[in-house]
Amino acid sequence: MSTKVLLDRSIFHGKNFSKLVNSRFKLLCQGGFLAFYPTPVLIEETLGLALKKGKKEELKSHLRYILDVKSQRWFRDIFELFKLELEGASKKDYLFLSRKEEADLRQNIELEIEEGDLSFATEKELLKEIDDIFKRKTTLRKTGIKIREEISPKLKELGTNGKYPGGFEAFYRKQTDDTGKEMIEKLIATTLDKNTVIKKWQDNKKRYPYFTQFVKGYLYIHYYAMSKPSMRIDINAQMDIHQLVYLKGLDMLVSNEQKFMKSAFDELYGKQKMYFSLDKLLEFINRRFK
Repeated sequence: MSTKVLLDRSIFHGKNFSKLVNSRFKLLCQGGFLAFYPTPVLIEETLGLALKKGKKEELKSHLRYILDVKSQRWFRDIFELFKLELEGASKKDYLFLSRKEEADLRQNIELEIEEGDLSFATEKELLKEIDDIFKRKTTLRKTGIKIREEISPKLKELGTNGKYPGGFEAFYRKQTDDTGKEMIEKLIATTLDKNTVIKKWQDNKKRYPYFTQFVKGYLYIHYYAMSKPSMRIDINAQMDIHQLVYLKGLDMLVSNEQKFMKSAFDELYGKQKMYFSLDKLLEFINRRFK
């Protein structure tokens, strides 16, 4: 049975990319020993390099590698995924792009690689997508600030040094219903009655595992920072949570991030899944697939 793998952008930086290219990762995906699932986070962060001077060739080589590795299904945009899940779509429909949508996306990326630059239309689309992502991040950050403004003074009064009584699980149980409700109200573009959607989710969270995992991961961002009330919430941590939500049905995340993302992984998955740096992945490959 294939090991299902998600790649994080951090393993493409600098000399790490050469290590990945020269490894047997691509060969093992081709042979069905490893199963690679591309995420919108990986694609969008790589495309974002196109807006930086001097990054065009690096962008092209990274995109070419992502397209050349035999992949399984491509994940949907995470908020489209949540919308479809909350509306009751089947897992195969809400998790992954259709084959046509995937083919269209591949074709668009191929064109960008061949042309060597972004067309005016594509650049406008990319800038709009980045703007939309930023707006969603800002909305989520405001929700988190409100949570921390309410809780941090109470913890100070209790003299707990920022530690929530009962740990993260107690914090999650206390905050989850209100936080999920606010996310559905502000971020989910459903045509269904939102009060009905909210009630169904609150009554049966296990029926909506990906949105529920997102709420839990999002709350962990603020739990993680709770002991430092003056610290600015890092909006990039939200993309880490997106990756960890996509990981839910997979086996392994390959990332060189060892701070927040690793801490969130440990809280959300513990020993249920594998979290490898690129070097650890290469060791795993050499040990398991001799």
